[in-house]
Amino acid sequence: MQSGDVSVDSAVLWARADRPSRMRVEIATTDSFRDIPHGTFVDALPETDFTAKTLIEGCGRAGHLLPHPF
Repeated sequence: MQSGDVSVDSAVLWARADRPSRMRVEIATTDSFRDIPHGTFVDALPETDFTAKTLIEGCGRAGHLLPHPF
């Protein structure tokens, strides 16, 4: 998983696969992932060169965020 276009309250997360797949991303404010304020699924398909990409917004209100790919 990679990140980019990071601002005060948002970031783009993406990953690339070698075949069609689905990326599940969970964002939490603690290592235990007990409170997950944001989660999403993104498909990596041939049309996107097997790249899954998502914009996470509202990060600034939560403080330090931890992405967890599956």
